[in-house]
Amino acid sequence: MGFPSETADRLLASWEEAGLGLFMVQMEMEFQKELCPDRLARSLALLWEAEPVLSSRLVTDSTGSYWERTSPAERGELLVTGDRKEYNDFKLEPPRLRRGPQASACLFRSGDGDRLLLKVSHQAADAGGTKDASERLAAIYTRLRHDPSHRPEPNLAGLRSGRQVTRNLRLYAYPVMFKNFLREAVEGLVPPATHALRFPPKSGGPVYVVRHIPSDKTARIREYGKSRGATVNDMLVAAYYRALVKVGGWDGRSRLRLQITVDLRRYIPGGRAGAVCNLSSYDYVMLGKSLGADFDQTLSRVVAVTRRRKKSYPGLTQAVLAPLLARISISSQGKLSRRFVEDGSRRQTLPNSITNMGKINPRAVDFEGPADRAWLLPPVINPPIFGSGLSGYGGGLTLSAGVPESSEGIIAALLDRTMAELGD
Repeated sequence: MGFPSETADRLLASWEEAGLGLFMVQMEMEFQKELCPDRLARSLALLWEAEPVLSSRLVTDSTGSYWERTSPAERGELLVTGDRKEYNDFKLEPPRLRRGPQASACLFRSGDGDRLLLKVSHQAADAGGTKDASERLAAIYTRLRHDPSHRPEPNLAGLRSGRQVTRNLRLYAYPVMFKNFLREAVEGLVPPATHALRFPPKSGGPVYVVRHIPSDKTARIREYGKSRGATVNDMLVAAYYRALVKVGGWDGRSRLRLQITVDLRRYIPGGRAGAVCNLSSYDYVMLGKSLGADFDQTLSRVVAVTRRRKKSYPGLTQAVLAPLLARISISSQGKLSRRFVEDGSRRQTLPNSITNMGKINPRAVDFEGPADRAWLLPPVINPPIFGSGLSGYGGGLTLSAGVPESSEGIIAALLDRTMAELGD
């Protein structure tokens, strides 16, 4: 049985086929207790049934690209291990996009408690979709304790397309979106050089660089920002900008332009998508050539930009291109993406990016009691492009990035500098 792929699914598939990275989103959870491996394995099998895209493979043939359900025998099973290397190898292994399933999990067992890793292909879901999948898995696990015969109803009618966003927009939103698109298109005709990290040639396998910000420091960050009319995200963007300038050796002449991610679920009443899916897009925080003399000045500039963008349908500028992208094959999109990256690298116009993957609701990691710690891991991105992630749980924050081993040193320096900019 098959069902249609969506524009975002195919676009992300084209990026991976073009060699831009390993497009997977992962939820990592730590517990100071033991989980039941048999019940967790059963829960994963039921999750595949409950959310059809997670048990499917992406098929491309003469008719286009679509999702095809796999048989239970093709889906594998939960990996349970006490070997840290085996756990880390699993973490760095990409999902099986063309074979399925699009979700897999590993339970790492140690004397200090269990660690659970849920891996979801980005072609099937973004960070918001991964959190939805984790919440569904946790709910099934908890229900099975009291009802071993429980089988959740498959989500066959839930929307995965961008239509669940656009159907909530008023007509006057479209001229604004089109105006924003035209402005960005004109700016992109002869774009000035953008300051970004420069990387050594790619070598080695993928690695993750992760930095945790404890809840007490996060509380101080929040209060500091509140006193200046800034959100926690504004604070992180300001700190990231200042770290990017210092670690990347800004020459003062190239423009300061940062790509950020916008979760389009903000336009859906209740904030929930109809099914596990991709519903995110990009926006930009541009400071031009003026960083500000100190952190407060940088923060003030960031706040001014984000306040203005919030009034102009953030994340929807690129929606103008959706009808065109829907008609382009994965292979053609991949060629265009590769050409765009190569041209941007040559002209030094590619911005670095930071993805705010959002706050993790305790329900998403509540396996008969919430996780003690939890965070999200973004895709592994290959140079010359680079993207890092931010997630929050239990009052704390986590900065994370996936990169080739050859880039690990410079990314570690960037995240350490970002944390230093936020103070002690």
